[in-house]
Amino acid sequence: MTKFGACVALFVVIGLALAGVANAAPPCGSKDVLIVYSDIGPPNQLVTNLLAEQGVTSVDLFDAQFENPTLDDLMPYNLVVTWSNYPYSDADGIGDVFADYQDSGEGLVMPMAFSFFAPDYSINGRWLAENYSPFTYSQGLWFESRTLGTHDASHPLMQGVTALATNFGVDVGVAGGATQVAAWNTGAPLVAFKGDVVAINAYIGPDATWSGQFSRVLVNGFNWLCGGPPPPPPPPPPTCPVGSTEVTVGDNFFNPATVNVPVGGTVCWRNMGQVAHTATSDTGVFNSGTLNPGQVYSFTFNS
Repeated sequence: MTKFGACVALFVVIGLALAGVANAAPPCGSKDVLIVYSDIGPPNQLVTNLLAEQGVTSVDLFDAQFENPTLDDLMPYNLVVTWSNYPYSDADGIGDVFADYQDSGEGLVMPMAFSFFAPDYSINGRWLAENYSPFTYSQGLWFESRTLGTHDASHPLMQGVTALATNFGVDVGVAGGATQVAAWNTGAPLVAFKGDVVAINAYIGPDATWSGQFSRVLVNGFNWLCGGPPPPPPPPPPTCPVGSTEVTVGDNFFNPATVNVPVGGTVCWRNMGQVAHTATSDTGVFNSGTLNPGQVYSFTFNS
């Protein structure tokens, strides 16, 4: 694995994993990216572009041409980008690992071309069998310069994206249950999502002549699909003052029903019923007001 001080994962034929059933999303925040590629060389330009995107703290590389990453290899990252220009070391095995990672809620997989070029270059295994891909697989390729065509400029995936271009891709279709967000100038699918998986039908490895904001689409995908921070822990239950005499308030009783309190002593009433109650003096000395279930009220008798 090659380190760049930021963690970034890549699937090329770009795609974010959104399976048929949405999974728990990774928390929003900084992005550690891993690019998992099977290619003639490392995608240095994409690494540079990703590190320039807001919120990306690290981008690492994993060469999957001769060895598959394990789930443990992926877990330190919250975004994995992947593509192939040579067959993956084990197409079935890598598909199983990507599906497990996508399901984990720890991160998102975004595949790109040629990982949709079947059968030799594609992501197979569970990824294929359980229909994670927003694009259908194909044995057709195109080799021509294409640019960004019709697209939904208001969609979160396309914010700040004005240009995308490359000269390699796959003759994919949009899979059942997926939504196309952008097309090439030829009308062919470019960006689509399915559940929590985003995919980009573009090869942008060392053999391609490419330009544009592909890194922005990837980062937008993460920002769109990530979840909020975990909720804060619930506040601790209210407590009675140390040394006080505690009286449990039920829906039809006080327990104990009677207490003897010395001057300076404190009584604490805790509502353990299912509805609101009050603790009120007959002579107006004390009045708890409404006590909702779980709340407490204390009073110190100074005379």
